[in-house]
Amino acid sequence: MNTKLENLFNPQVVGPEIEVKLANYIKFLPFAKFRYTLEGRAGNTVTRWFWKYIGDAQEFTEGKSISYGQLGQDTKDVTVKKAGRGVKLTDEAVLSGQGDPEAEAVAQIRLAIARKINADCKASLDGIDTSMTVGDGTATIGKSLVQKALVKFGEDVDGPKAVLINPAQAPDIRDDADFIPASEIKAEMMITGSLGQILGCDIIMSNDVTSTEGKYNNYLLKGTPLAIEIKRGIMPERDRDIDNKITKLNADVHYVTYLEEEQNAVKIVSKDADYVAPNPNPDQP
Repeated sequence: MNTKLENLFNPQVVGPEIEVKLANYIKFLPFAKFRYTLEGRAGNTVTRWFWKYIGDAQEFTEGKSISYGQLGQDTKDVTVKKAGRGVKLTDEAVLSGQGDPEAEAVAQIRLAIARKINADCKASLDGIDTSMTVGDGTATIGKSLVQKALVKFGEDVDGPKAVLINPAQAPDIRDDADFIPASEIKAEMMITGSLGQILGCDIIMSNDVTSTEGKYNNYLLKGTPLAIEIKRGIMPERDRDIDNKITKLNADVHYVTYLEEEQNAVKIVSKDADYVAPNPNPDQP
């Protein structure tokens, strides 16, 4: 089968296509502000301000004064990253291979970039301060931990909220007496793809939530606390290695991800019920 012009990797066509469909692959996008405000701006370091958390509420008795926290602002510097991926195709692969190798290359490049942005979003959440962390990894995810996490929002609990879990934690959630499956509350679901709700929080499964040494880092997110800012959008390029008759396809993007609203994100450290600790004495049963 001959390669036709319309089947070639056309940057003017492929670029916008990747950029539009990229949003479908970024799992953290529902919890992030997606902006192009960095385009055309000089420099690769961005300074962002954010509200500092006033601290948890404290108990006080009759006749005593309520405690006051200092509401302040702080700044953080974030560095623009460049991420990309490419594929090399021999002429034989294009002309004689099964399916459409170039179309598959475009799809996989798009997926690869989205997964990198996802990983950076998760890294931002892993950096949540200890003041916005609950749990010590001794209890599985459920109502008790979600309730403790909600307390971190104080009285500002209104708005869509979601708890991110690993698919392997779904049985723990379903076994919780306070879990309401999506089939019973579909009309009230805030986020598409939710497993159900606990305490009004949508339960979202994500492979980006991982277990380390028997502990999961789950996240309770309110609104869109993350930010994804683009400095230069998807730039696909196509080139020929005329000596080896190879077509090279790649694309890259310049971007930054960070936690913009620290007061709206809580890390929940929960137990991995399936974790089996390694035997300290492997030579002994």
